[in-house]
Amino acid sequence: MPTKDGAYVTFKSAKENKLKIESLDANGAQLLNVKFDETSLEELATLFIPDDKKGQLISKIEKYIDVQQTERFNKELVARIEQILNAGIENLWSSAIEYVPREEAIWVELWLSGGIERSKTSRPIYHNSPKGQC
Repeated sequence: MPTKDGAYVTFKSAKENKLKIESLDANGAQLLNVKFDETSLEELATLFIPDDKKGQLISKIEKYIDVQQTERFNKELVARIEQILNAGIENLWSSAIEYVPREEAIWVELWLSGGIERSKTSRPIYHNSPKGQC
């Protein structure tokens, strides 16, 4: 979900793995939501990443995939990630997922961060999507 100042992104773990949340949440990204999908056995974390902070996360991933390196940098972070997806409304939804409006149109409120620095103690709470949608 693109915004004026950044993007809402969901990270999906490899099956039966947990994401390294503290590393995803580092360097200015704001953790919005973390859930575990009991059906697929995957953890999903949704973050807001400001435009000026995207490069730091991309750099961590690039260092890991650099085949010229003998040691895998950021392995604990990157190896646990199965997919990186654009976040949708389901990823930001904090109530029970069955309450997401599907067939009947109803009014709902979705409160998003305006890019203001949030307290590290304020951590709200998911979803998945087909592989290959980044």
